[in-house]
Amino acid sequence: MRRVLSLAVSLPAAIGFVAFAMPALAGDDLAKAAINTTKQSSYHVSITTAQGTQEGDVVNPGRMRMVSKGIETIIIGQTAYLKIGGSWRKMDAGGMGSTQTDVAQAIAKYRGDYTSTDLGTKIVDGAPMHAYLVNNAKTHRTETIYVDGSGRMARVESGPLVIRFTKFNEPVTITAPM
Repeated sequence: MRRVLSLAVSLPAAIGFVAFAMPALAGDDLAKAAINTTKQSSYHVSITTAQGTQEGDVVNPGRMRMVSKGIETIIIGQTAYLKIGGSWRKMDAGGMGSTQTDVAQAIAKYRGDYTSTDLGTKIVDGAPMHAYLVNNAKTHRTETIYVDGSGRMARVESGPLVIRFTKFNEPVTITAPM
């Protein structure tokens, strides 16, 4: 049970940070898009994997809500709330909330691990997006990252993992459940 709780709490924060920070280290355009994404007042995240889908919202500063199969996670600042089997648990979030500063620091620290190739404009999800192929020299993992016309990360594809960022700056309220 402890492992399930740990994964349920850490997965949303890890995906949020990795999705718009780590792969974006490769080039200045991607670094700017990663930072620009985190500067939005709010955005919706849809994560699709071979195991299923997670949906969630991020409200800056420091609020996130993610829902997946039978698990709901809310992070507010340094407090995490986890709902499994109909009951809520409150715990320390352990610094899982990423900030704009965290993203900028990660970009500076890990920039040398990544290279990118500009793939030009592609139509994705019905809209023109600027596409980049990103390679991690250490892990040999590749991702395709799509930047929308407003300079924000809109989609990340890595194998069966697809992360979509939508509904930028729409009003969202995330409150503590207990």
